[in-house]
Amino acid sequence: MGYLIMFKAKVGFTSLVLVSMLLIGCGQQLPLTSVNSLGVITAQSVDDASTNNLQNINNAIDFATSTKSSTNNYNVKFYMDGKNAYPAMEELIVNAKESINIELYIFKDDYTGKRFADALVQKVKEGVEVNLIYDYLGNTNVKVMNYMAKNGVRIETYNKELLTKTGVNISHRKIFIADGQRAIIGGMNIGEEYESKWHDTMVSYEGDAVKATLKEFIYDWNKASGSKLTTLMQKALENPIVAKDELKKSPLRVAVTSPKEQGKKIAIKRMFLSAIDTAKDNIKVAMPYFSDDDFINHLLNAKKRGVKVTALMPSKSDQKLFDILSTVTTNQLVQGGVEVFRTGVKDNTFSHSKVMTVDNVWTTLGSCNADYRAFNDNQELNIGISDPEFTQNINKEFFGYHIDNSEKGQFKKIPWYKKPFYSLIEGLDDLF
Repeated sequence: MGYLIMFKAKVGFTSLVLVSMLLIGCGQQLPLTSVNSLGVITAQSVDDASTNNLQNINNAIDFATSTKSSTNNYNVKFYMDGKNAYPAMEELIVNAKESINIELYIFKDDYTGKRFADALVQKVKEGVEVNLIYDYLGNTNVKVMNYMAKNGVRIETYNKELLTKTGVNISHRKIFIADGQRAIIGGMNIGEEYESKWHDTMVSYEGDAVKATLKEFIYDWNKASGSKLTTLMQKALENPIVAKDELKKSPLRVAVTSPKEQGKKIAIKRMFLSAIDTAKDNIKVAMPYFSDDDFINHLLNAKKRGVKVTALMPSKSDQKLFDILSTVTTNQLVQGGVEVFRTGVKDNTFSHSKVMTVDNVWTTLGSCNADYRAFNDNQELNIGISDPEFTQNINKEFFGYHIDNSEKGQFKKIPWYKKPFYSLIEGLDDLF
């Protein structure tokens, strides 16, 4: 399920990136750790070129976004598809001791939704504080919300007014936090189709990045509730990180789209574009909604610099409008020499994953799509992971699987009589 079309205004970025590129090479070298596809962290040595590439990427992002990677993070784990991610989300809920904070775009009233609702109600009975934000636009059926609210779950609705003077600001984030110690974020909503029918990704982590994620949850909670910050939310924010000394550290950064937060309005977009503009060797990107002009143009410019660019998008979207836009985007990328794959051809599934890797050393994933609304108007949250082995596992396990189940994207000639309609759709995309 996608989100509503609304008006917008273009935002420039190129000049900021050019300035940031002048600063590459400044700053401290980040310590490197690794995590395999099962989430087992090990020490990883990399060659000087990889180290320099990673440092350059992070320097550019630091300047462009005013965010910083924190190194005090542990137990980073990647989950591909609901069969792997949903048990991890349920385990996080079961193991919570004091508080659970969840923010979702969609929480469906189906078998899966009721299973999660029952688990949250059970935690309330155990004395755990459970707070949940759901988006008004994403949830037309709130029966399951009412059930949880009647049984002690604190429920707040984001975007209650829907349309304001400044437009529509939906919460498209997917956040699970337990005790301020562990977080799981990514692209998955709660519902049967997201658990078993769609391809998607989540990532879990512990450490300082959890506190940064919790701050973003609290910002949205305050906006939705009218500043009803709970004592346990504050405690979760202030509690020190609990980690065993033998655990290796992993550099992470949290970036958001948040139109009303000072300095954060388009931080994810700036992170994406900075990483693309700093790439030396290769970029791999998978997006379900892939239409932002700036994003596409920066990928094309990277290809012109000699960077190998691989782009994945669904062969068939869950929204007809994006089927048209994906055709247009595929044509643009193929004409520019980008290797395009249309996913879901062999396994007949829709991929809702939003993942990008750069130079085999840096990864980002989260809730943010590559369209205008996600980059500018929504509440979105992504994690940036500075870890070569993690990235190489993403390239192998995630991109490898989807490329194997894809067909090569081809230039598709648009009949002359359809061109005005396609141009109209492209224009409407500027209103998303």
